[in-house]
Amino acid sequence: MATPKYRFIPLPYMQEVAARLASETPTLIRGSLYTYRLPLLSEKIRPIISREVTNDLKNWAKAEQKVVTPTTKSRFLRLKAPDSLWTDEGYTSLLVPLFDRTIQVSVRARGSDEEALIDWGCESILHLDERMGIRTLTEDIDFHLNIFQLTVTPGTMAEEEYDGDTGV
Repeated sequence: MATPKYRFIPLPYMQEVAARLASETPTLIRGSLYTYRLPLLSEKIRPIISREVTNDLKNWAKAEQKVVTPTTKSRFLRLKAPDSLWTDEGYTSLLVPLFDRTIQVSVRARGSDEEALIDWGCESILHLDERMGIRTLTEDIDFHLNIFQLTVTPGTMAEEEYDGDTGV
């Protein structure tokens, strides 16, 4: 059975972060994607993600015959409904929820018309594999985006199939 292209990773809710975010006004990046400029909060989240999910992510990558490497691409975002955000090929993303309820979103592979409706709760990180996207349906969503580079484990069959395109 193939590993799904998205999954949830349990995470205790970060109430302090969500409370701080509620008092901030985001800045438009493009289209309906906004950012929060909160570098100090970002530094607080990195150790939580590192502590809570690093081993899980490494085990997932190993099963996929890949290696994950953290990037410096990490930011607080607001995605306005109904818009999408995509993970590029050669990368995987962890979306840390910054809301206090369950929100219905859709996920799908780039270029596919098939999408899965999922209920994303505040107690779980959403892990999107490369070339997967998330689409807001009726609500704007705030989250902390963390991007990891994927490389194929040397000496595996996957290495022969990998074209080296990083997508960024």
